[in-house]
Amino acid sequence: MLIPLATTRRCLSLALAAAVCACATTAGASADIYELEGGGEVRGELVGRGDDEAYIVRTDDGAQVALPRDEIARIVAVDDTLAEYQRRARSTPDTAAGQRELAQWCKEHQLAEEAALHWERLLDFVPDDEEAMISLDYQRVGGRWMTREELMARRGMILYEGKYRTAQHIALRQRDDAQGDLQADWYAKIRRWRGWLDSRREEHVTAARANLDGLSDPAAAPAIVRQLSNEREAWAYGELLKVLARLDHPETVRKLVDVSLHDPNADLRALALDLLTRNGDYVPILPYVRALRSRDNVIVNRAGKALGAIGDPEAVSPLIDALVTEHKYRIEPANPGGITTGSVNGNAGLNVGDRPKIIVRMRQNPEVLRALTSLTSEHDLEYDERAWRSWFINQQEAQLASARRDE
Repeated sequence: MLIPLATTRRCLSLALAAAVCACATTAGASADIYELEGGGEVRGELVGRGDDEAYIVRTDDGAQVALPRDEIARIVAVDDTLAEYQRRARSTPDTAAGQRELAQWCKEHQLAEEAALHWERLLDFVPDDEEAMISLDYQRVGGRWMTREELMARRGMILYEGKYRTAQHIALRQRDDAQGDLQADWYAKIRRWRGWLDSRREEHVTAARANLDGLSDPAAAPAIVRQLSNEREAWAYGELLKVLARLDHPETVRKLVDVSLHDPNADLRALALDLLTRNGDYVPILPYVRALRSRDNVIVNRAGKALGAIGDPEAVSPLIDALVTEHKYRIEPANPGGITTGSVNGNAGLNVGDRPKIIVRMRQNPEVLRALTSLTSEHDLEYDERAWRSWFINQQEAQLASARRDE
């Protein structure tokens, strides 16, 4: 029998009903959800289409409903497995055995949420059922079933952002998040003030300089470093570098050291080194000592100059090692495609012209020597590393003997 969707909706004629019956599909067809324009839905299998394109749907209880096409908002296909689950759920008795059987069927067909629902229902009948407990991720601890949350809480772990973490780790993450927000705020301010420095409005320029001159919060240092990485104007770079130098933050020293060694602008390199050393504050020498071993002879001399300006006697020994350094150079052929003669270290030979050569040269480093003589007041040893090392050892032994006498 064909049942109209609602009494206010038009009915199908007997001829239409006969046509529907003739084209009905088998009972094994997939069920769908028909969402209606006026609200609500109908669940069932499509068994045919009427002459006016109405959908003829057989509902789960066997009734046939005519759904006019213009009254259907959307048709949602229902997975065959889910449809089968719905049929089984309606016919399964609400008993321990029935719930267990249905939960197992859901598990086999990868319906995890539905399986959990029936395992939970099984526990209403059998509170300590082991299969249900294990399936629901309970663990037996000391004769007691515990959820994963309870077990992790017992271990001091808390679910945070999808993972179990210690309270200390969560505190650090929250602190880092807060610092990230703070850095974003500072960067927005620094970028805005930098923009004002180029403004045609005098009040903006004045406000920018006042804000930068009054900046004293160390938390702003990373934001200034970030702005410096995008800065193209040397004058503005220098102004921001001066602001950075006032802030007591690890990023300050790292940036000033980097500029003093690697910036292509000699004035900015000199400014960075001056900002590091002008107040007599402690400056770590390790970055410069490492730079003494650079493959680039230019960087070696810049590091030597910086160590001389810092004036830390601990730099004497590494400076001795860097008086003369070995460097490799790539020599491109002067006559590509031809053969040339030449010599390296006095050894003549033939070279294939289209092949670049790598040669090794020993370089004396004048800035290293100046730093060494400045720190030791020894001016007559020049680049003689062996003489400098002998002098250094004698100095160390004399200091040790003096310390023993003082004891």
